Amino acid sequence: MLKKDLLKFDGWTKSAKKFISESPDEINIRAILYRYKNTTDELYNWLFNELEKLHFSELKQTEKLIDEYEKISEELEKNSPFKPQ
Repeated sequence: MLKKDLLKFDGWTKSAKKFISESPDEINIRAILYRYKNTTDELYNWLFNELEKLHFSELKQTEKLIDEYEKISEELEKNSPFKPQ
């Protein structure tokens, strides 16, 4: 994409306009988006792993409660007098 075409848009933030202005005349938007996607993927993976470590015991307890709920639900459904015919 051409820098001059991008600069025609008047809604850029100050930092975005600076980035575009300092870029070469042809800007590879796809490469920028891939780099952004990869960076955010890395961040979210790191964050998820950190939260999983931090809340390990709570997650295990939640899994246990879900299992218990599913067992009770199955029993209730199996023994329900309101089964569809």
